[in-house]
Amino acid sequence: MKEMAYAYEEHLGHYRHKPTLKYIKGKITPEHKNFDTWKRAALIADQVGVSYAVYIEAQFYWFDQWFNRPPKPWELSGLKSKFPAPERVRAFLKLSNPVKVQSVSQRSARIEPKHLDKINLARLAEVCRVWGLSEEEAMMRFARPGAGYFDIPWLRKHPVYKRLKKQKKL
Repeated sequence: MKEMAYAYEEHLGHYRHKPTLKYIKGKITPEHKNFDTWKRAALIADQVGVSYAVYIEAQFYWFDQWFNRPPKPWELSGLKSKFPAPERVRAFLKLSNPVKVQSVSQRSARIEPKHLDKINLARLAEVCRVWGLSEEEAMMRFARPGAGYFDIPWLRKHPVYKRLKKQKKL
């Protein structure tokens, strides 16, 4: 449990560009308020077969992509969401070269187009899987102007998006 808590603290410090600050208060004992959270996260990481650092990095990656913030401790081991924690780790591992989680101050950095393509394809696949939608339905729901879920240059190249635009469904 301590290792999971310290992996979270380390990632949180790097995410906020303050790696020397201590974010976890007190000792990690069974009485600690997040002890059960760390324990569940450690069990999930062991089940998936990844190190605690990789597990935490995967959680940070997806929360940063979706919400532009790091995950809260109790969000690390969520199993009831449409995209549960083990699935987030597996999807993260499927990215051939996972992009390191960027902090808010690094957002202006450019990501290579080949990485953006992989990220957007992974997002589309997850939306289709989680919501039970076809690519066309997912595009109609999540690729509307201003939705911000997919990158616009990538959308303009995607054949389903082009067809929907041509049919004036978007």
